[in-house]
Amino acid sequence: VLKNNNDWPIFLKICLDLCEVTSNITDETLAVKTFCNRLLYWQYFMKRNKENRLTKEEQIGLIGELLFIQKYLMPKYTLLDTMNFWTGADADVQDFFVDGKRVEIKTCMSPSKNEVHISSLQQLYNSECQIYLGVFFLGIANSELESTFSLSSLAKTLAESLQQDTYAHELFVKKLASVGMFLDDDYNDTFYTQNGFKSYKVEKDFPRITPEDVKIGVTKANYIINLANCTEYETSIDSILKG
Repeated sequence: VLKNNNDWPIFLKICLDLCEVTSNITDETLAVKTFCNRLLYWQYFMKRNKENRLTKEEQIGLIGELLFIQKYLMPKYTLLDTMNFWTGADADVQDFFVDGKRVEIKTCMSPSKNEVHISSLQQLYNSECQIYLGVFFLGIANSELESTFSLSSLAKTLAESLQQDTYAHELFVKKLASVGMFLDDDYNDTFYTQNGFKSYKVEKDFPRITPEDVKIGVTKANYIINLANCTEYETSIDSILKG
């Protein structure tokens, strides 16, 4: 309901957008879910501070999650399953929950660094299931070169691919908004190239700090892992995802 007549142009835009995203849906249940997800997107949009852009570190971290979706999940799973696997966008401790396994995704700017930042005691810890660490190695690139991407172009490419499944597309838009990004945001100031990907099985002796390692009273910690010391834990992506 429009409560302030001065806001009618924005209100009209929201109403027209809600009509557009549901206009071609014939299934009533899906229409309701799509409507609610889109309305939630607008709520995120209206609440955010226009100056509250993602930091450079947050942008690079999000790129890693989107690359994992694009390169490894979408080719193996349905679009809707892929979006449901993205639990980090729902404030879960790890970024993905796939086939009963937890996957934490990090990005590393290569070749200058070979280390990743772990932001909590729980990020590489779960007593109920196996955790894997996936690391994308990125490099700064010229925007005119082939196979380069910005955060904005990557997000829009994914959104276009997900349009094959209306609910998956709306879920992506909703989850993207929940982490602080909207498809019309401009993050084209930096372009990247992917220089590699490595995955690690986080076993008992993996170099990490967990809640079991600290004294009672220590509730927060962040630390850096040197990947050069993790080679014995390397594993293939095929061992993590289904065949």
